[in-house]
Amino acid sequence: MPLTPDPSVDPSENPPTEVALSESVEPPRTDENPPWGILAVLLIAIFNFLAFNLIAVTFFVAIHAIPRFRGLSLEAFTQSPLALVPQMVSYVLAVFFMVLVVQKGTPESFWSAVKWNWPSRIAFLILAGVGLLGVAQLCSALLPIPKSLPIDRFFRSTHAAWVLAVFGIFVGPFYEELLFRGFLFPALRRYLPLVASVVIDGLLFALYHGPQLAWSWAPMLLIFVVGSVLTIVRARTGSLGSAFLVHSTYNAFDFVLIFVATDGFRHMDKLR
Repeated sequence: MPLTPDPSVDPSENPPTEVALSESVEPPRTDENPPWGILAVLLIAIFNFLAFNLIAVTFFVAIHAIPRFRGLSLEAFTQSPLALVPQMVSYVLAVFFMVLVVQKGTPESFWSAVKWNWPSRIAFLILAGVGLLGVAQLCSALLPIPKSLPIDRFFRSTHAAWVLAVFGIFVGPFYEELLFRGFLFPALRRYLPLVASVVIDGLLFALYHGPQLAWSWAPMLLIFVVGSVLTIVRARTGSLGSAFLVHSTYNAFDFVLIFVATDGFRHMDKLR
């Protein structure tokens, strides 16, 4: 009996298996498979370090052309809001470097690659940031926190306190979240389990703040815990924006406490 095609079956609806197999569809990326690795994160950190130091030296020399700053010593410069200028410029350049890293590794947009994913539960995350600060304040009362830390040198005047508050609420958390939770954490997850990635990310986050804390173990322990919690937020929500919101809220209410304690940043001597 001759074999005849079934007219009810349209060949166009069943393409050959070979064609389907030859098509490559890129799977959606997860935390375990970001379009960059540890080397890229290391290059970003090195780039920021070199950029900051080069810009800081150039800026310090340049401002001495202004009569008002001709007698400014290096120590006084590092203890003034002027020191935040090269810091901010180096952050901007480092973010551009991050964008190049993403563009080289994936056709995804930058915000999609770092999983910014701005959260919908904003009120809950703000409360989480306030709660995290409350726990940190309770723990600091039980730990031997030094009475004076290098970070305190910025709280010498009302103007300096306001500048540091804006930087600490918006600029600092944004860059730090990009570096530690946007790039470093996913890179660690390519090679390590979740717990190890959280611990290492939190540890490096604490070491990053070491110079501000005189490398004192007690405040660095608190920063390690805070950093680890922020990493957990990023891991559980899949949203870098969530970690940023908690981080920014934590810093914001910390400055609120300082604002209240110093009568609106007018009596900075009350912090001593």
